[in-house]
Amino acid sequence: REALVQHDKSLLYFDKCKASEQITKAEADVLLAKSKSLQRLMRYRDAIVVLKEISSRCNDTPDNVPWLRLCHSEAIERAALCSMRMGDLHSSILILEDFEKSTHHDENLNPNVAGMLGASLLLKTPSKGKNDESYLKALQLLQYASDAAVSPIYSWVYHLVTEKADFNPFDSFINIYAAFAEANNSPFDDAGLIKLDDKVRLHSNLNEYENFWPLGYVLPREKDALAREWASKVDSGKLTWMLKDRAGYGSHGNIIATTTEVLSMYDSSKSANEQEESKLCQQIVHPPMLLNGCKFSLRVYVVYFPEGAVLTPKGKQTLGSEVYLSTEGLVKFASALYSDETSNDID
Repeated sequence: REALVQHDKSLLYFDKCKASEQITKAEADVLLAKSKSLQRLMRYRDAIVVLKEISSRCNDTPDNVPWLRLCHSEAIERAALCSMRMGDLHSSILILEDFEKSTHHDENLNPNVAGMLGASLLLKTPSKGKNDESYLKALQLLQYASDAAVSPIYSWVYHLVTEKADFNPFDSFINIYAAFAEANNSPFDDAGLIKLDDKVRLHSNLNEYENFWPLGYVLPREKDALAREWASKVDSGKLTWMLKDRAGYGSHGNIIATTTEVLSMYDSSKSANEQEESKLCQQIVHPPMLLNGCKFSLRVYVVYFPEGAVLTPKGKQTLGSEVYLSTEGLVKFASALYSDETSNDID
């Protein structure tokens, strides 16, 4: 959110100095950064508006500038991904195909864009025959992205569909962490996963399962319930809570506070509180699980195939639901030792 304010200030400066509709690299960098911030906050529709502006401005700029095509490709890829996150696969394909058509005959399509378009076409045509034009084009694009080693997802899907044996999609990647991170930018993520990515929605979905889900409150909406249930309890003022942004990631913006401090932050006398974006306030489980004194999280990759008809190289087949768990994953450590001192920003 703070970054968005700075991006808008910079863009105001560019507007005052703008001599033409042609975009400069500095302005493109700021616009891309703004779109990333919007995307991170799950404001996908707003991000698409910014990304389409970048695309339009790139079209109005001579394409003999070295950085321009890369900038344009990234804007298209992100706009398509945002459309997918909103569950609009059709619009995503249109964005990608329009960019593909604009590619010069003597220029190769960006491998990331090719992989995303190939994956999207594959999702759109699962019930058609293997000789279908869209299906064959999807395989061609996925093979191109796989050969370029831009994402393990595209390599894995291509080799899965073509039944290549003894294949590890991560073998082509020197930086295994970057490969895993890239796997998150995939058309195969269901739009409904926002219910997991949004911490407030996730809490609302799992709150009834008290055996494993920490006690929590959505603030400021449930501040009165927090005060009523905890303010009068013995030593509750010293009880520690974790406040999390609904779109936060990597612990950015998390705050540790006591019950008294939380209630003070959301004092009813502060009229602006009701307008604040919701935060999740969860009770910290004691003692916390640590590795070498640091908080940590595990990122495990799972692929779920629902029951139903699927397209294979042997034709259409009906299969039962299946879940595949990756044998490799990520362990992310906090950059500092854990401290239960309150009111500290733990970025």
